[in-house]
Order: sequence, then structure tokens, then C-alpha cells
Amino acid sequence: MASYSVSDAVSTYYLYMKYVHPFIFSLATIIPMSPDEVLRKGSGTLCEALLMVQAYRGNIVCPNKQQSPGEKHYKGHLLESETYIGGHVQALEAGVFRADIPTKFKLNPVGYQNLIDTVDDDLAYALRTEGKGMTPGDCENYDEVRSAIVEKLAGIRDDPNQSAPPLIYHLDVAAMYPNIILTNRLQPPAMVTEDVCAACDFNRPGKTCLREMEWLWRGEHYAATSSDYIAIKAQLEAEKFPPRQDGFGGDGPRYWADLSHEEQAAAKKTRLQMYSRKVYKRVLDKVSNAFPKS
Repeated sequence: MASYSVSDAVSTYYLYMKYVHPFIFSLATIIPMSPDEVLRKGSGTLCEALLMVQAYRGNIVCPNKQQSPGEKHYKGHLLESETYIGGHVQALEAGVFRADIPTKFKLNPVGYQNLIDTVDDDLAYALRTEGKGMTPGDCENYDEVRSAIVEKLAGIRDDPNQSAPPLIYHLDVAAMYPNIILTNRLQPPAMVTEDVCAACDFNRPGKTCLREMEWLWRGEHYAATSSDYIAIKAQLEAEKFPPRQDGFGGDGPRYWADLSHEEQAAAKKTRLQMYSRKVYKRVLDKVSNAFPKS
């Protein structure tokens, strides 16, 4: 058993040095994070960090990462995090499909009939945008192209259950886009309010620029109550803290007022976690609240 375990550990070590270690080194080289952070962060955060590096090298202006405005409370509890859930991405069927292997498709005939009914409007729009202002009258073979498109759509409409090679390619980039949306707080705080609409030049009767959506606010707060928070904060204000590791600010102990805002927030959260785990046997509680947003 001992010889087997040793050989297995040695094999694992050489596999790690051959494949995993260079991969971690490569990621830490192109992404400005430590090896531990590169392994812990999600794919969306890594993609965003890589994009920021390339934007900096290309002198491209990008929005700064959203910083929390300060402490927020929800019904007498300090919030640890909050987010919004609203838009959902409708993904295609998961899996790997080859273009040379037929796949079964179950189509909706009503949708293809709608495409046939609006084919003239779609072609006119394509000519106007892609053709730099062209009209159907400017095309010599407009009727021929239209007939070919309608014929193909009618064939799919009449035979909705087909087995054909797929021609749709869908590349999933994991949580990259939702991560960017949440990081920069694009929705819904960036959405307009009634005051903004009142001052808008396009605010006319029958406007179609607004779309009501149901957003879900979700937050995590500490189990400790506001009275516990006040007592913990008062206790921290009477304590002394070690000096800074970078050598700035002297070698002696520091008081609460000498700490930066980030250090104060981290100390309060750490103490709240310890207190909640000891007294309430849990640290965080999840809450949600639904409300419409334009």
C-alpha cells in the first residue's frame, strides 16, 4: 500500500507539473491576478479582467468597477451583498452538434407563416440598411429572390418535423456578460426614472421607448440585528489594531480612527460573522423582493 500510494502521488505530481502548473502560470501572466485568485475566480471575472488589460494597452476608456456606496441595512440587518435578477438568456439546446450529422428538429409552423407574411417588410428593411437606402424597385431580381425565400420558408412550414444537418453555431462564454452587467451596475439602477422621462424630448403620448419588466431584488444580510451591530461597532472603536504591513503610519498600534474606510468595513464584517455564527448559529440570511422596473 505504501509503495502504491507513493507511486500514485509521484505520478500526480508529474502530471501537475506537466499540464496544470504551466496553465496556471500562463493565466497569471496574461491576467493581473495571483495564481490563487486565478484558480478561485469565475470565468466571467477572468474574462472581464483580461478585457480590462487589453483595454488599458489599447488606450480604450472603460468604466471603473462599481464600488459599494457604503453600508446598507435591510429591516435592521446589515447587508452583505445585493443584486438584481431580471433578464434571462434563452439558450439553445445544450450539447455538441456536428454539421455532417443530421439532427432532429421540431419547428413551429405558425412562426414560419409569420415570416412569409412579413417577407416584403424584412427585405425592404434589409435593402434600406444593408443596401444604403435602396428600395425593392432598384433590384433587378427582387421577385426571383423573394420567391426563393418564400419557397424555402413554405417547405419548412409544411414539414415542421425534419432531420437535417444543423447550421446554427452557439458559443457559450459562461457568465461573462451577466458579470459585466452586474459589475458596472448597468441594470436596473441605470434605467430611467419618471423624473428623467419628464425632461426627455421624446416623452410624448403613445411613446414606445419604455418596457415594463419585473425585476427581483435579492440580498444577503447578517443574522445579527441592528442592536448587535451597534454594540460590535462600539467595541471595535475601543480596541487597538496592529500597524500597517507596508510600514506607513508608524510601528505602534492604531486606533479605530486611524483605519481606512475599507479596513473599518472589513473589521466590522469579520466581527459580525464571528458573532452571528456563535449566537445565531448562522452567518447570512437571504431575502428577495420583486418590483417592476422600466
